Amino acid sequence: MKGILEKLLGKPKEENPKTKSQSIYIKDIEITPGYLEQDKDARIEEYWVETMATSEDGYWFLAGRRHGLFSLYKYNGALVRLPARPPSQAVVNIVFRDKFLAISSPPYVSVHEMIDPYNPKSWKSIKLTQEGLRPAGGLDIANGLLIYGSLSNQVVIVELDFDKGVIEPKNIIRLQDFDQIKFIKILRNRNIIVSGPKKTVVIDVNGNILQELSIPSSCATFKDDILYLVGNELIGYNVDTKTEVFRYPLSCNPNDIDVYEHIALIADKEENRLTFFDTKLGQEMGVLEDGGYSVVKVSPDGSIYTSFVDRENKLYYLRKFDTNLLDLYYSKERQEAIRKNAQKLYRDFKKRLNNNETEDIPELKELKTLMSYPFKDIRELIEKAEEELYQKIIELKFEAFKSQIPNINAKIYEELQEFGKNLDERYQEAFEKLQKEALESLKNLIEKHIKEVEQAISKNSIASQIEAESLEEVKRAREVFLSLPRDIQPEAFDRLNKLIQRFIISRRLEKYKIEIDNNTIKIADVKVEIPQNIRKKLKWQLKLEEKLVIEQKLYSKVSFVREDGITREPKRYNNYLTIDEMRHKPKWIARYLSKLNGLFGYQDSSILNPTVSFEDTPWFVQNLAMLSKALNEQLKYNEGIVIIEGDAGVGKNFLIEVYSALTRRPLFIIPCHSKMEKEDITFVYEYDPKIGTKRTKSNLIKALETPNAIIFFDEINTLPTSLVKVFNPLFDYRRYMYLSYDSIVKAEKNVLFVGAMNPQNYLGVSELPQDIKSRADILYIDYPPFEDEKGFYYPDEALILKDYVAGFEGLTKEDFIYLWYDKINGINHDKAINVSEITIRNLYKIFELLKIASSIRRAYRDYQSGQSEEAIDFVFSMRDTIRCARKLNESDNVKEVVKSTILPKVSNLFERKSVETLIDDT
Repeated sequence: MKGILEKLLGKPKEENPKTKSQSIYIKDIEITPGYLEQDKDARIEEYWVETMATSEDGYWFLAGRRHGLFSLYKYNGALVRLPARPPSQAVVNIVFRDKFLAISSPPYVSVHEMIDPYNPKSWKSIKLTQEGLRPAGGLDIANGLLIYGSLSNQVVIVELDFDKGVIEPKNIIRLQDFDQIKFIKILRNRNIIVSGPKKTVVIDVNGNILQELSIPSSCATFKDDILYLVGNELIGYNVDTKTEVFRYPLSCNPNDIDVYEHIALIADKEENRLTFFDTKLGQEMGVLEDGGYSVVKVSPDGSIYTSFVDRENKLYYLRKFDTNLLDLYYSKERQEAIRKNAQKLYRDFKKRLNNNETEDIPELKELKTLMSYPFKDIRELIEKAEEELYQKIIELKFEAFKSQIPNINAKIYEELQEFGKNLDERYQEAFEKLQKEALESLKNLIEKHIKEVEQAISKNSIASQIEAESLEEVKRAREVFLSLPRDIQPEAFDRLNKLIQRFIISRRLEKYKIEIDNNTIKIADVKVEIPQNIRKKLKWQLKLEEKLVIEQKLYSKVSFVREDGITREPKRYNNYLTIDEMRHKPKWIARYLSKLNGLFGYQDSSILNPTVSFEDTPWFVQNLAMLSKALNEQLKYNEGIVIIEGDAGVGKNFLIEVYSALTRRPLFIIPCHSKMEKEDITFVYEYDPKIGTKRTKSNLIKALETPNAIIFFDEINTLPTSLVKVFNPLFDYRRYMYLSYDSIVKAEKNVLFVGAMNPQNYLGVSELPQDIKSRADILYIDYPPFEDEKGFYYPDEALILKDYVAGFEGLTKEDFIYLWYDKINGINHDKAINVSEITIRNLYKIFELLKIASSIRRAYRDYQSGQSEEAIDFVFSMRDTIRCARKLNESDNVKEVVKSTILPKVSNLFERKSVETLIDDT
C-alpha cells in the first residue's frame, strides 16, 4: 500500500518549523511566543484590531479588524478562511457560544450555525439587518437568543430559527439615561447584563430592570457568575447574590479584559502593555510589554491572544502567547490520565488502520470525543489520526481505481473524477497521474474497437451507413462508446463515424456505377439485358382517295398506307385511275406493293429513343438500379406496373428517360389527368381537309404495338375512376386492353409499364386507386441525400451542380467527391487533391446553396405531410438549384442569389415571407 502512495505522491513535505523562543515568567506563569500563520494579504496589518474571540473549547480564534477584515485561526495557529464574511466598515463584537458564531459588523449582525464545529465549510450563515437597528456595541448569543446593542441605547432581542432562513427581532428595549452600550451578557436564566461607561444593569427579556450598578467602567466581562468591571478599579460583582466580591485599585489604562480562573488580563488603551492581576491575592502579578494593545482574549487552552502596535510604521500585529495557565484548571494527574487514554486509543486505532479498516472505527470515535479538552497535543494527535485515516482511505481508493483501469467505463471514470474533486492539493499530482493512466486505457479501448470495425468493413461490401450499422462490430463499438465518459464520447464517435464514411466514399464509387457491354448493362449490382431491336412486320395496302370526274369519267386517287398509318404516294406512275382500271389493276400496283412490303414492311423504332446526358452520381445510379431491378421482375413475370413516387422536381421523369436511352427502348409518355376519357387512350379523330375526319390510333395503342416499348403514365394517380377498370387487364398477367366489347389490343413482347406520381400523403394529391395499387410495385425517389443523422453531408447533388460553377472543370467525379469529404466533412483521404482557392470558395458556395435548398425542401415536406402549419407550397426542385448554381459565378452572396431566383416564383406574400425567413436563417 505504501508503495503506491510513494509512487503517486512522492515524499511527504516537512511542516513549517515554529519559531522556538526563550520563555519568560510572570510569577508562576510561563509565557512563550506562539505561532500564527502569516496572512496572505500584505496590507492587513495596516488596519487596527477592533475585537477578538475564541471558541468555548479554544479550538478557534477569530480577530476582527477595521473595514471588516477577519482572520480565523485554529488552535495551532493555522489560518483558515471564514465563510460568508459580512461586508462592513467595522467589527464591533465577536462571540462564540454553543454551536453559534455571532458577529456584529455594522450595518449587519450575522450568525453562523456551526453544524460541524471543526469544519467551517459546513457553517451556515444568516444575516440580520433592519432600518434603525444598526448594531453599535455589545453582543451575546445563548439559550436560543441573539441580543445586541443598537444605536440610541436600544437592546435588540432576536429569537434564533435557522429553519426559516431569516432572523427577525422579537423585542426592542430602549434604556433610559444610558450613555453607551459596550457589553452584553445573557445569563442562564435568560436575564441580560448590559454594561456601559457609567452604569451596568440587569434586565429581563421584557426590559424590566432587575438590578442597577452605578459603577463607571471602560470595559467588562463575565466569568463563573462574576461580573468584572474595569475602570480605575477592578471590581468583581456576583450577580446571583447581588454582592460585591472584590474591589482593587489599578495603575494601568484599561481598554479590554479577559479572565482565566482567578487571573485577570487587562489590555492597555494606549500602550503595548498586558497587565496580569491575581484576583485572589488582590495584586498585580506583572506586565507583558510585547503585547496587550487595546484587546485581549484568553483561550480555554491557556493561549493568550492580543495585539501589538508599531507606531512608527502604523502597523497592528496579532500576537499569540503559549502559557501554562491550563495547569490552573486541570491538575497534572488528570492531564496525564487524559493523555494516557488518548495514546492508548491512538495505538488501537493504528492497529485497525494497518488491517485496512477505515469505517466506523470505535477507537477513533472515542478519541474524537477528547477534542473538547483544550489540550494542544491531544488535538494534534486526533488530527493526526484523522489525517492517517484520510490517507489510508486515499491509498485504498487509489489502489482500487488502479486495479479497475484495465476495465474502466463511464461509471468508474465519473467516480474517479468525483474522487479527484474532493482531494487535497497535495494529492492532485498523484491523481493527475492516475487520471492520465485511465484516459490512456480508455483511448486504448477506443483504438481496439476502431480497429475491429475497420477490419469488419474491409471484409464486407459496405456502401451505406445503414449497411455499416448492421455489422456486429459497429454495434458493439457504439455500445462500448456509449459507456464511455461524456467528455470522451464525442471524440470516439467522431472517429468511428469518419472511419465508416471513409469506407463509404470508396465503396459508393465502386458499387454505384454503370458498366455497358454490347448486350448488357450493369447498373450497380443489377444486370439489365438490352433487348434486340425486333422489327414488327407491317402490311401495306392500296388506298383510294379523292374521287373526281374528268371528261365524264370517274377517277380515284391511288396511295398506299401501312398498318401503322404511314402513307406513300407513287411518284413514277400516274396515281389517278378510272373505275374500270381499278377493276383490272395495272401490274405496277402489284409490283409497288411488293416493293413496299419488302423494303418498308418493318416499323423503325429508333426515333423513339430519347438522347439524354446525365451525371452518374451514386444517388442517381442507386435509384436507377432500384428501378431496373423492379422492371426486371416485371419482365420476368410479365405482369404489373412500376410506379415511381417522389416530390415534384426530384427527377422521376428523367430517371425513366435515362433508363430508356441506356436500354435503347422506345419511350412513350402518356400524360394522365382527371378529365381523361377512354377515347383519349384508344383512337384519336383527326380532320383532314382532303378526306375529312379520320380515325387514327392513339399514342398508347401505338406504344402497345411497339416491341420493347416503355409506356410511361405520368401523374398516374390522377386517372379518373372510369378508366381504372380499362387498365386492370393491361397491368396484370393478361397484358391487353379492351378497345370495344369485342375488340382488344395486346401488348407486344417485352413492353414495360411505368408510372409516376407525387407522394400520396401530400395536400391536394389524389390517392392512387386501389385497383392499380394492388397491381403495382411502388418505388419512392427522394431528392439527392444531403445531411445524414450523423451530421455528414453527401456530395450527390453538388456533383450535378459543379458543372455549372467555375473552378471544377478539370476535376473528375472521384476528385470532386474526395474534395467534398475533405473540405465539407473534415474526412481526410490520400486521394484528395490540392485545388485553388477559387475552387474551394465555390465549393463552399455550392454547400451553402444546398443547405438552403434542403431547409426549404424540409419545410415544404413538413407542411405537405401535415407536420407543420407554416404554409410552404413552393417546391425547390433540382432545376432551381441548377439555375441558382449558374448565378454563383457572378456573386459571392449565395442567399441573395437564391432570393432573386426563387422568391419571384412564390406568388403568395405570406409564403414568400416564410421562404425568405428560411433562406436568412440557414
